Amino acid sequence: MAPKGVRHLEAGEVAAYLDRAFPVGERDSIEAHLADCAECRQEVIEVSRLRHTRSRRSRWLIAAPAAAAAAVALIVFARPTETPAPGPVLRDGVQPGFAVTLVAPAESAAVEGRSVTFTWRSAGARVSYRLSVTDEHGDIVWSAALSDTAAPLPSVVALRAGRRYFWYVDALLPDGRSMTSDVRQFTAPR
Repeated sequence: MAPKGVRHLEAGEVAAYLDRAFPVGERDSIEAHLADCAECRQEVIEVSRLRHTRSRRSRWLIAAPAAAAAAVALIVFARPTETPAPGPVLRDGVQPGFAVTLVAPAESAAVEGRSVTFTWRSAGARVSYRLSVTDEHGDIVWSAALSDTAAPLPSVVALRAGRRYFWYVDALLPDGRSMTSDVRQFTAPR
């Protein structure tokens, strides 16, 4: 929920944020809001996923308002009940075999200790990444925009002992194409 007195992002703001259309100062303000607002964070993730399923960017630009509305409806009324099929999601003409490959933690790993470092293989030069960690209900536990291929889970993010969590990485290529890794699960230490 957004902090008291702070409004949620509108559909146009979500689309502009995903298109990187905001100047740095406004983008920083939106990212600060997203850090505090789980609802808006989830909407950005859902819209991003809907957006990337389109094979042509022009279709997305025409359908942006409808996609944003559909994403809101999905967030409000639906919860994922199945684990996505393994394997990378390739988008926008990315050649088969060219994907974000997750390294650690391994599939179904029981992480040790309280620190978890997520690692994946580089998708090339000047690629930016979005690492997302969700709980077993599909709720975002932590998400971060990165330029590196490794990220430690911040100590302020508390994982519940013995619970399953899922992680994946979205890569934004310099030419505007994007791709998503497979989804892996891990278990928090007891």
